[in-house]
Amino acid sequence: MAGVAAVLIAAGESTRMGSPKPLLPWLDGTLIDYQIDSLRAAGVARTVVVLGHAAAEVAPRVRTGSDVAVVVNPRYREGKTTSIKLGVRETDPQAAAILLLAVDQPRPPALLRRVLGRQLYGEALITQPAFEGKAGHPLLFHPSLRDELLAITEERMGVRDVVARDPSRVAMVAVDSPLVLLDLNTDEDYRRALRLFEEDARPPEAACVL
Repeated sequence: MAGVAAVLIAAGESTRMGSPKPLLPWLDGTLIDYQIDSLRAAGVARTVVVLGHAAAEVAPRVRTGSDVAVVVNPRYREGKTTSIKLGVRETDPQAAAILLLAVDQPRPPALLRRVLGRQLYGEALITQPAFEGKAGHPLLFHPSLRDELLAITEERMGVRDVVARDPSRVAMVAVDSPLVLLDLNTDEDYRRALRLFEEDARPPEAACVL
């Protein structure tokens, strides 16, 4: 069996942000490169990056490698499900698990590793992190659900339909970090997320200084 495959969706139009989200400055680089590096550091074997809007601008600035593939979705305006399905089709059918994440949902490697470990060594078909009872991302799927992912539609709520179909298939992983809930839609979201990441990166003793 192959390792974990990730699908990183970066095809949206970033309408409320006002500029392409993948290229937002993030820590020491861009948001999309942070996400790729974070997935790699968490143990993902291969990441499929799905571009759409502004692909000609974004693609040349993505740091690719042997473990990263970039595909362009010409149908991105038809909805996020088209990008998810394109990405899933590009993953190895023998992958140990399929991880779905959007580029505007930055997640540190330690958080990703926790969710990955629960999926790989647990018995659930779907794993999802939660903070204070609120479900977050990423979502991880057993490879047996590949066909269900390839059948999602906008009309049936996309991936949410797969998750809601049978609650007994889902393992919720409680985490103590609000980072699992981040979703960068506006400039305000972006700046708040940066502050949270900077706080999360501080040594514990520094975080306690008044």
